[in-house]
Amino acid sequence: MDIQQIKYFSRVYEMRSFTQAADSLFISRQALRKSVARLAQEMGEPLFENRGNVLFPTAAADLLFSASRPVLSAFAQMEVELNLGKLKSQGIVRFGQSVEASDVMTSGEMRQVIDFSSTSELVTKGMRFTEANCVELRQQILEGDLDYASLIATVVNESLFDYDTAIGGRIHIAVRTDDPLAEKSFIRLEDLEGRPFTSQGAGFDVHDRLVEATEERGVKLNIVCTRSGLHNRLEMVQTGVTLTYAYRDLKFPRVAPDVVCIPLEEAPMKWFYCTIAKKGLGDPYLLRFFSGKEDFVLWKD
Repeated sequence: MDIQQIKYFSRVYEMRSFTQAADSLFISRQALRKSVARLAQEMGEPLFENRGNVLFPTAAADLLFSASRPVLSAFAQMEVELNLGKLKSQGIVRFGQSVEASDVMTSGEMRQVIDFSSTSELVTKGMRFTEANCVELRQQILEGDLDYASLIATVVNESLFDYDTAIGGRIHIAVRTDDPLAEKSFIRLEDLEGRPFTSQGAGFDVHDRLVEATEERGVKLNIVCTRSGLHNRLEMVQTGVTLTYAYRDLKFPRVAPDVVCIPLEEAPMKWFYCTIAKKGLGDPYLLRFFSGKEDFVLWKD
């Protein structure tokens, strides 16, 4: 029995689902099932029972979960202290930004973050930036390779992260002004059936949610995948080649003067611009600084 087995078991116990627990831990269901099975073998008793596709913990699981709480809490505190000790010795804050976040965070705002970190008497650590997609950033947060990450998210797993939402809204569909969709108050996914649609590739929250939502409704999107940012995607919309998505009703007079944004009606397409850190980690002042709650506003509408 080791701490990882206990962590894996506890997540299954809390979520009552191997699938959801595996997704939240970023491991395969097979690996998670094997870990729990080995733990059950060591205990000499089954830990879960399946009844009509519903997972129920056994009495042995209840006992193990209760006994493991203080152990996991103490281990988490040790991880916090070790990581904070490393940060203090390095004098560096590792900050990740999703490629999508660059669509809504201007270069001026990023300069403010950098300038603030170097001039403030309260923030004396240096800044190290990295850029990746949302899935990669969350994984790096969980593995301790990043301290904070700023990202666009349609779903943030609250069991893994402390997060603060700086701004939220609807996904908009960017279309040419002469497109019939431009006359609508809201666009439904059914309106996009077969239309060429420019999107960033898999691993970007909005792309993934769009694909999931369309599959659930039987709608087929002709998606043109690209890693290009909003600027390049809007140029394709401007030329009439594709449609694309934007994070709010933005105006693009220089890049795409003939493009308008219409809200997407589907509820799953709500988005959030947020800063995340692993639970229990992070200097409280810096977390406020990055999330824009008190001393510094990361996002200004």
